[in-house]
Amino acid sequence: MNKLVRTTLAVVALGACAAATAQPYDAADRERRERNREELMARYGERGAATPATARQGTSTHHASSTKHASETVREETHGAAQATRSFTHRQAEKMRHFGEKQNGKYSHTSSPKQDAYTHGPQ
Repeated sequence: MNKLVRTTLAVVALGACAAATAQPYDAADRERRERNREELMARYGERGAATPATARQGTSTHHASSTKHASETVREETHGAAQATRSFTHRQAEKMRHFGEKQNGKYSHTSSPKQDAYTHGPQ
């Protein structure tokens, strides 16, 4: 039984591989690929270029300007995020100082020496 199952599985796998490799691309698929290639070349200006160097120069200039724009956008976003983080941490530090002052005022009448909340030692 085990030998029969293995043989059947091997035959089915070989048949699937043979069918996949034997099926050539049809004419409609080739036409679609050619049309996509032409659209891409026209979109990036390579089709009407006189020389390959001119085509490369056009795309590299486009790439450089889009890279510059992207880096400025990233810089603005990271600056905004850093500013928000600084603002948040400043507000939290102020809240902790205020809370520490309130607690020191509340419990300052006890006989134990006051402790600084940030150094954990007597004042």
